[in-house]
Amino acid sequence: MPALIGAIFVAVGVVVTVPMVWMALELGPEVAVAGITGPIFAVVGGVLLAVGVRRARRQLHALRDGVATRGEIVDLHQDTSESINGRHPWAIVYTYEAGGRVHEGTVKSWGRAGSVVSLYAVGSPVHVLYVRERPERSALYPPIR
Repeated sequence: MPALIGAIFVAVGVVVTVPMVWMALELGPEVAVAGITGPIFAVVGGVLLAVGVRRARRQLHALRDGVATRGEIVDLHQDTSESINGRHPWAIVYTYEAGGRVHEGTVKSWGRAGSVVSLYAVGSPVHVLYVRERPERSALYPPIR
């Protein structure tokens, strides 16, 4: 999700910056202050985009090259810190053992309540793929949407 929001911010930043620079050149430096808005959007968007791409790469690394193990769902709740159109994602928390230690992972799903609750009830077994060199990095298999 951060990658999508980041891409939108970058696009808005670029679109806003070009006319503001032109206006500052034509109308004077007092308009240049308003021209800061576009670059701020672009920088914030670039950071969000980078965070989203980094998360996606980590999950893809676990899915592509990960070691399989069994895990268990230990918590399922709606994450009220995030919201899109009044809906909150489900946070699915799971544990798994790797390298002699118990690790915990969290994945979010925007699926409907009935399907998420029935598939990922607390205590349900799940398949986990983790990165051998960094066992704290993991993904559920099959991937959750």
